[in-house]
Amino acid sequence: MKSLMAMFLVLFAVACNQMEDVQPSLENELIINSNSSLFEFNESIGAPIFWEGMRGPVKGGNLECSDLPNSYAFTTGRNNYDPVTGTFEKPWPAGFTVNVINNKFVEWSYTAPDANSCLGTMAVIVKGGPGHNVYTINGATSGSGLTAPLVGKGNIADLSNLTFCYNLVPCQDEAECENDTAFAGESGQMLNNKGWYYLMTLDHNYSATNTLWAGQNKAAGTVSIHPKNGNSNILVVEINLAAGFTLQTGDNWYVHGYTSAPSERPKGGQQGSAVTWSKGEASSAPITVEVNRNSATIFAVHVNVKECK
Repeated sequence: MKSLMAMFLVLFAVACNQMEDVQPSLENELIINSNSSLFEFNESIGAPIFWEGMRGPVKGGNLECSDLPNSYAFTTGRNNYDPVTGTFEKPWPAGFTVNVINNKFVEWSYTAPDANSCLGTMAVIVKGGPGHNVYTINGATSGSGLTAPLVGKGNIADLSNLTFCYNLVPCQDEAECENDTAFAGESGQMLNNKGWYYLMTLDHNYSATNTLWAGQNKAAGTVSIHPKNGNSNILVVEINLAAGFTLQTGDNWYVHGYTSAPSERPKGGQQGSAVTWSKGEASSAPITVEVNRNSATIFAVHVNVKECK
């Protein structure tokens, strides 16, 4: 019995040694390569990809940027992490800041050191235990919660080393944007009582087309009103924005219809004296709205816009 037990222990030890030297099959490599780009989402951190080899495919059991399916012009190189001191073996390249929480969770950020060094696409190789997690990142300049794969009974492995693979692109000037209120109406016919505003007056065909004025005098688009399929009781309101203008978030369009001109500026979120009233949130222009006319012949069309230069 003792001899059988000894033989079993020898065979177990040999099997373990062989497992440590196992290289992932070509099939596993192809699965990882073909799936890696599928994990990019929300212009941020994608789900990790677990490299299934006990020691990785090459280079002493550590993945390198050249092993990944996508091409990266720059790499930080493998940077070993010391869990005792909580520090990395080498300094990070200019622009990178890296912190590790509880020896497991990686936080990173990148600030472009010059106008030609903004972050493009990137992958982060997080090694811990016998495996790697590879995160693909597109558009983000910071992230947190990056970890090595699970080991043992579902525990996150302590960080062993970290590699950033990345591309740099010229920085683009951020557009300067300004929020504005816009009303549609005839040029030179602005009214001002408890705030400025314009009004649209329907013609005998129950139609009107006017400029949408932002900040009182900036042409931000056009607004057209016309009957739906010849039915003057149902009106179609079409809002188009000029180049350089977009919509603010939240409720961003309001239509008030009156039988006579209001004596003060219409309030977007309230019906007031309007005989017909509608509001809503659109994600983009053009906006098409249907309203019941309810005898209204004068309309205030109010849009919350954003001008980016």
